[in-house]
Amino acid sequence: MRICFQSLAARLGGSFVLSLVIVGCGQSAIQGEVASPSQPAAVFAENGSGRYQSARFGFSLTLPEGASWRIEDGGRSPWMVATHDETSSRLRIRASTERSALSREACLDGSRELGLPDIESAIVIDDRVEPLTGEEASVWLRAGIRIGEPGSIEGIVVASAVSLRRCLVLVYETTVDQGPHPEQVVAERLAVVVHSVLPSLHFTPPLGLPQAER
Repeated sequence: MRICFQSLAARLGGSFVLSLVIVGCGQSAIQGEVASPSQPAAVFAENGSGRYQSARFGFSLTLPEGASWRIEDGGRSPWMVATHDETSSRLRIRASTERSALSREACLDGSRELGLPDIESAIVIDDRVEPLTGEEASVWLRAGIRIGEPGSIEGIVVASAVSLRRCLVLVYETTVDQGPHPEQVVAERLAVVVHSVLPSLHFTPPLGLPQAER
């Protein structure tokens, strides 16, 4: 049976989250039926978050299970890379100072040669622009899901935020290759990034922030 996705908007615990139903093509999704809970190790814990600040790139944000992330933010790498092994998650962020104001689309385009995932090949389940609380900035985010290797499902978030001449790009990627309801697990992880990590983003004074080339 060929697999199709249908996105659902659901409210769980008072918060808007992403949810998905996988159905056979040509069949109807059962709206409102909630999948059984995922295994605890498959999703982020509800407590234990921690805030990370990058002096190199000039931003800070809150990460779920903050102490469980392995962060690489130095050297000549154009990205800050944070890896969460338990959920097979990787978060990449880069920032630059531009010579003039630019759009969110132009900010994102500047990072394409540095390895952005092809979200156009995914099933996009969220695509919108949101203001950043307490910042004179907004963020354009796109979240999607695609079939990976046999039996696995991949989740992606690509976002770009601009503030005056500051440009920041965030990429989140995660994979589920086993366990019950993998589509629900991926959706829960994407919801954490979209509704918790991204809103927590703040620009800070950068140290050695790369200058955009002419």
